[in-house]
Amino acid sequence: MRAFAIGNAHMGNVWALFVPPQDQGRGFGTRLHAAMLAWLSSRPVCRLWLTTGATTRARAFCEHLGWSCAGPSGAAELRYERDNAA
Repeated sequence: MRAFAIGNAHMGNVWALFVPPQDQGRGFGTRLHAAMLAWLSSRPVCRLWLTTGATTRARAFCEHLGWSCAGPSGAAELRYERDNAA
């Protein structure tokens, strides 16, 4: 399994959270997401955000995990936001 996540605690940005197709649906992404939110909750940032392609499966994943669509981000992406638990 080669899943990974990258975040920027200064900006409250989840820059990447990727699980290879052959490992999707097995809970790896959900666990990575929980670990990322736990880490960010210890940082003094009020709002978290990420962007994802407008036509990707990641949209449903984000919405299922409580992210709210804040609108377009560039030509082909959407911005999602949520409050930080900090």
